[in-house]
Amino acid sequence: MMRPSHDDKRLYVTNSVLSTLDDDPEFGPRNEDYGIYLLDVDTAEGGLTHATEDGSAWTDFTAVQKANGTGPAGPHMILFDPSVPIEVGHH
Repeated sequence: MMRPSHDDKRLYVTNSVLSTLDDDPEFGPRNEDYGIYLLDVDTAEGGLTHATEDGSAWTDFTAVQKANGTGPAGPHMILFDPSVPIEVGHH
């Protein structure tokens, strides 16, 4: 999933589809290092730059505390600005 910031200066990207698909034996496991990646958008040059120096996840989801233990979680929906309305079917 990808989501631009409200001011279009940043792009948030996750490397998860949905937990049920990520863990499906027919399709997965797709990934072991889940996270949200933050990219800075250079509108003048049309390029993207990782916000972290080494290109690693901006927010790491590999060791999330869950009801049944600790383990990876697949971030999917990203919306950080409550002033941006979400319409039915929009994600």
